[in-house]
Amino acid sequence: MNAARSTGNPFPAAAVARRSALSDDLITVPTAAIQQALSFADDYLAGWNAGGGAKAASGNVVAVVGEYGMGKTHLALELLRHISRAAGQDVRHLYLDAPADTFLALYKQRFMAELTKDELRQRVQDYYADLVADSLSQSKLTDHAAQRLRDRKVQAEAVIERLGLMESAFVQTLRERLGAITENEAFATALTLFLQPEFEYAVWEWLCGHVPDQALVERGITTAIDTDTAALEAIGVVAFLYGRQSRRFVLVIDELEKVLSPPHSPGTDTARAFKKLLEVFGAARAFLVLCGLPDFLEALPEDVRQRVGCIVRPSALSPAETRQYILDSQERAGHPRELTPFTDATIDYLVTLANGNARTIVKLCYHGYRMALAKGTNVTQAMIREVAREQFQLATRDDVRSEIARVLDLGGWLFQAQAAPKGTKASADFWVVHGEDGGGCAVLIADSVLGQKDGSALARQVEKVKDGREDRAVLLVVNGYLAETAIPVLSGAGDRPPLVHSQRRFAEDFDAAIKGVMQRLEAADRESELKVLRRQIDRQGRQQSQILREIQSVGQERDEVRRVLADLGDSHRQDTEALSASLNELARLTQQISESGVAGARNSYDSTTGLNEPTIHGDVHMHFHGPAENSPEPTKPRVLPEQVDALFTDALDRLEKLTPQTEVIASMFGGQADRSAHRSITDVTSDFLLVVGTWTVLRETIVAFRAAIDAWFRSDPKQPEELRDLCRSYDSAFSFLSPRAIEDLSRSMGPDNSGNVHRTFADLGLRIFDAARDAHI
Repeated sequence: MNAARSTGNPFPAAAVARRSALSDDLITVPTAAIQQALSFADDYLAGWNAGGGAKAASGNVVAVVGEYGMGKTHLALELLRHISRAAGQDVRHLYLDAPADTFLALYKQRFMAELTKDELRQRVQDYYADLVADSLSQSKLTDHAAQRLRDRKVQAEAVIERLGLMESAFVQTLRERLGAITENEAFATALTLFLQPEFEYAVWEWLCGHVPDQALVERGITTAIDTDTAALEAIGVVAFLYGRQSRRFVLVIDELEKVLSPPHSPGTDTARAFKKLLEVFGAARAFLVLCGLPDFLEALPEDVRQRVGCIVRPSALSPAETRQYILDSQERAGHPRELTPFTDATIDYLVTLANGNARTIVKLCYHGYRMALAKGTNVTQAMIREVAREQFQLATRDDVRSEIARVLDLGGWLFQAQAAPKGTKASADFWVVHGEDGGGCAVLIADSVLGQKDGSALARQVEKVKDGREDRAVLLVVNGYLAETAIPVLSGAGDRPPLVHSQRRFAEDFDAAIKGVMQRLEAADRESELKVLRRQIDRQGRQQSQILREIQSVGQERDEVRRVLADLGDSHRQDTEALSASLNELARLTQQISESGVAGARNSYDSTTGLNEPTIHGDVHMHFHGPAENSPEPTKPRVLPEQVDALFTDALDRLEKLTPQTEVIASMFGGQADRSAHRSITDVTSDFLLVVGTWTVLRETIVAFRAAIDAWFRSDPKQPEELRDLCRSYDSAFSFLSPRAIEDLSRSMGPDNSGNVHRTFADLGLRIFDAARDAHI
């Protein structure tokens, strides 16, 4: 390999498929599973392209099932990209990473977060227009109006009013069509109200999962979308709106086992609603992709699984497919299309070691390439083994020992750490005692086992511990990577297949394993039943004692939490008092600035405190000290340079565009139109008041900062250190404001502007300093 080669690593460092890959050049090797999935997508697209158009299409539900790292998410993203490329602008796709929660959380935190009010309202308007057009097209007299509706040249409401049609009849038709999706008439009511400007904010708020506004309650929408069933129905309604307008709606729900596994296993009502959702996607000509571990399919009732159109199981990568992946990755990164620094031999070894697992292969490729580049050589098998040991051993051996000891303690087992069974020189990480004659179970912890050689050495260690005795067993725990080639060698050595340590469920798996092994030893024991019973009673006693100790520990932690919360309560009360005093002081100083200039405020403050440096007291007790001499008269105009004044003006203008407290509070007591544009009175919580208070303090702080900088420009001579102190005072004041309230303020400007708004305020001190310094120079 050429050591001078300086191009970057063509393989991703994090071998995890990401949603952003939709907009990148996603490298996809056409495995059998990929080809199978894309064929189902092509069948779905073919229905839309058939002679009957969208009406000839039918929906489909695809389940992508596989173990960790097999490429489930990558396959799902490739499906999204494939359909998007074929359908162009007529497809709306959503990718949802399921939370470890309920379907309701999936709906509120993931699904609705991907939609906007205006987008969804436009779909309702289009659907309503199509509904009216279908009715008008039945007569030649109104066929022209129907076509104008389908071309979106006129609004449905305008046509209904002009032709004197019965709007209630169309609303009833909408209810009847939605009845095929849900028996909850609230959705039909909400969608019709959504078309009316005075209700659109209230309806959107309800669709996002909030308690219905009083205006909605008066019209029959009395409950929130606050159950799994209601959430699944809402997803079905959205799919229906898109799919019935000649638009392809594609939804991917990834890691679905998080929602369907304990403690969130679906109840009868949820399973029924999920079954209905699958049916709705078929009827709505939509495409649903469900991804997850095999557990999620097993958690579904049989009649629900029958609604899944096809099941795709990602296959292991072969050496040939891995070679193609390496070549494609090199080419995409601008490298020559070649295997170097890999060779055919190292690729074969790498695939064998990874057992074809896509994520493991990509990870080994990245680190192998990095290591080879650093050494200026080709990738060798020894490098691959070293990478496997480094990258797959996520916990230290001491961490694993601590976890095992805790499980044994909670199980009430009598055990010794770092002990050797009687009559042997072999050493075990743990020895779980069984009987009085040296019987028991040894727990051996091994690092990565990367092949038959490592497996054989571990098997010999197992034989030493067992020493040919039937009353001894061995549990193997691998802390790292376990190669497939080593498993056959170890299959007959221990009393069960080796356990590979993982952060996710190792404690649960080890507990089940040790119980199984010890029960087998007891079943084969020739001791009297009385001795066995006595041993079981002793174990239960130890187990109960350990549980009591755990309960006492939890109680102590609870008491500590209560104490901390009490301290926080006192601190919060003191902070509130300090904030109130600080605001009063800030108001006083601001008033003094307007009356006699910053210098006068400084002299007043200095005479009281004896301080003449910029100071911060308490949480937000901040003062801007201007120069003491030559303070300007308040009647004089500002002398701020244009570029400095522009920064202050931009910050204050942006702040004014955020919802000010006066408008919000006034809207609570105004008409329905006012409330819909801002907030309902039920939204006035401590969080809301925190945002309003932050808005007020931030505005007054910027005004005072502006006056202080103006006074600095009037001073002579101008001291750069004083300018820096003024800007630092602003930064300190801003840092004391609630980050959550600042974030809420920024979000009110919309997702596209929130980052710019936050930077406008957070970086104002630095930008003012740079601009003022440049203007002074």
